[in-house]
Amino acid sequence: MAKDSQEQRQAVIDRIAAVVAARTEQLAEDLEFEQSQPELNRSSYVLQWRKNLKLKHQIILGLLNFAGITMIWIAVWGILPMTPVLREPWVAFGLGAAILACLGVLARRTL
Repeated sequence: MAKDSQEQRQAVIDRIAAVVAARTEQLAEDLEFEQSQPELNRSSYVLQWRKNLKLKHQIILGLLNFAGITMIWIAVWGILPMTPVLREPWVAFGLGAAILACLGVLARRTL
């Protein structure tokens, strides 16, 4: 009876060892797969998504972009006159030029 009990324990240990070995092998394969994949950041994912859109979806996306930009412009156009300093055209022009210069929009880039 003691021999049967010891054989059962050994069988359980062997099964556990087989499961652990299989799981370890699977984890190693998963790790190798993850390391082989190129890392995609959000911007490259969005660019890939836009590239795969069909033409009708690109038109819809363009219209949504246009609507969003227009709404932002309307909001800015309504808020700026409320600011006393920006009511002066030359101050607004100078501030706008300074912002664009800081962002590099006015600077010409050469390679």
